[in-house]
Amino acid sequence: MKQQLLFDFKKISYDRMYLGLFLLILFIFLSPVIDFRKIDTQASKLIEISDQIVQTREGIEQMKEFDVPLAIKDEEERLALLEAFYAALSSKQSEEITKTELAYEKKILEQIESGSLSGTPLIEQRKTVAKLEHLVANNLIATVNFDSSVPAINFISNDFQLLIPFTMILIFPVLIFSRIHTDEKVHGTRDFVNMTPISFEKMILSKLVVSVLFAFLYFIFSVGLAIFILSFRNGIGSLNYPIPISKDGLTVSILTTGQFLSQVSILLVAIYTFISSLSILISRFTHSFLVQTVVLLMVIMLPSSPLFTAESAIANIAHFLPFSYFDLSKVLTYGDSFSPSINEYINFTNGLICLMSYAVLCLLVSWLMIKKKGRV
Repeated sequence: MKQQLLFDFKKISYDRMYLGLFLLILFIFLSPVIDFRKIDTQASKLIEISDQIVQTREGIEQMKEFDVPLAIKDEEERLALLEAFYAALSSKQSEEITKTELAYEKKILEQIESGSLSGTPLIEQRKTVAKLEHLVANNLIATVNFDSSVPAINFISNDFQLLIPFTMILIFPVLIFSRIHTDEKVHGTRDFVNMTPISFEKMILSKLVVSVLFAFLYFIFSVGLAIFILSFRNGIGSLNYPIPISKDGLTVSILTTGQFLSQVSILLVAIYTFISSLSILISRFTHSFLVQTVVLLMVIMLPSSPLFTAESAIANIAHFLPFSYFDLSKVLTYGDSFSPSINEYINFTNGLICLMSYAVLCLLVSWLMIKKKGRV
């Protein structure tokens, strides 16, 4: 088994196609950080808050014409908190900046809950407050989402949540799995493989382990290199940085960046295992690299279709389907008010169970077909 693993791994390592794929995924992760200009995020934020102060003052003046003292008092309190936030940001006192922003956002939450202010969904404002509370409690500095200024670990976390669609990440292993599971036909070695003394089970297991490991190592190396480059520019960042999530759309809890990235890695391995197992099964019906690639690409694009939305006909059973777990950001953060998860049962634990169950099922069917035919 060990020799078979080494053989399959060397076969991939020497293939130029995989080198090209590696460079492609490396570019995907590094392209947002190629621009080395520094953006003055503080100046941008000051301009934004200054505009808000002007608008709030104008709103208060308009209220005075209608003689609504309670509403005026409420807005004046919000204005005072906004001005305190502006003063802290101007003085560059990092601890005071987060504290004054928290006080201001709490006031916004209070107004939304009372119905005197509208615009931001209630749950999204609760997330904002929960995030700032975590930052204050742990003496962390808030980051602004500009690619050229976000610390390394936080940048990668933002990538997975906002910037890089997971279909782009999954295209890479799809090509690897399609190639390795049709490799014998491509190189004309299928008859030789069928005559080797190694059992078919070990051959299939070797291909599965090597392909998943190879794809995951390329992924980890690409992410690691992006973190390495960014750490010199903007610092490493914090694994304790908060990601606010809401499982029920009412209450908010905190998922740390460290927890988020570790769960992303684990689920990616499960997804890779499922796709590779599915590739093995498809190879029982076709030995064409092109056909297998097209089928797998259609599979990973399924979650982007209207079929996999909270309003779809399959929403209630979506957690039983492995495709529902391809968008890891939604799986781990449960989406948001504007783009919610398909249903409340789509989470990390269920994803792990579902993906691995389907992977085992694909391998079992493939094994039965190989046993029946007596050849790979």
